[in-house]
Amino acid sequence: MNIDLQGEEAFGEVYYQAFHRVKNKAGEQRDLFISGGYVERYERQDGIWKTPYRSELVDWVREEAAADACFSGSKMIVGARKPNDPLYDRDTMRKAS
Repeated sequence: MNIDLQGEEAFGEVYYQAFHRVKNKAGEQRDLFISGGYVERYERQDGIWKTPYRSELVDWVREEAAADACFSGSKMIVGARKPNDPLYDRDTMRKAS
């Protein structure tokens, strides 16, 4: 994040990296990666900061075959979410120490 504050107005860029799982026309799973930033103008109105202008700036895009198979047999946990996320398995974490 980069913000240039100028009194009641500011200008900035907020960087991002995005991942999407998509299907191509043949129905194959693909990994799509996008990196860039939002170019923004902020202004304070009645003490509250608002964003009246935002534009997306894409730095790069990459698409490749879905890579889940590379973790086959790995001890790494792939794609776990609450309640199966290991963060919520407190007993296992206590036993590991």
